[in-house]
Amino acid sequence: MKNMIIAVSVAVAIIGCVLAVSANVTTSQMDENLQKEQYQRMVAEKQLHSAQKKIVKLKAELKESQNKIRTIQKIVTQGEEETTTLKSVLQGVSSEVESLSAVKGSLENEISQLRTELSAAKAAVAAEQAAAQQAAPVAAQ
Repeated sequence: MKNMIIAVSVAVAIIGCVLAVSANVTTSQMDENLQKEQYQRMVAEKQLHSAQKKIVKLKAELKESQNKIRTIQKIVTQGEEETTTLKSVLQGVSSEVESLSAVKGSLENEISQLRTELSAAKAAVAAEQAAAQQAAPVAAQ
């Protein structure tokens, strides 16, 4: 009986040692998994923080680009308005140029007629003066 108690005691001791080693291995694996998860979480948080900074930066760039687009649209609208105004002014000027060209042609015709009349008048005056000069020596004799 004494032998049996010793055998049972040894068996219990061996089982206890095996369980202790098994628990120690399991605990080591759990600690290792925990450290891996903590490291992965730390890396993920760092990447998340980096991504959030990038998002903030991209939002600022987007806002700046939108402001530039609005400014460009205003400039284009002003340019279109100026173009429309200039086109209407150009049409008015073109109409005036046409009417002034017509007036110029009319004035040139009148000037030509007046020159013709002036030449005819000068010729008539010259003829009268010549006739008066011929008549004056005849009257003096």
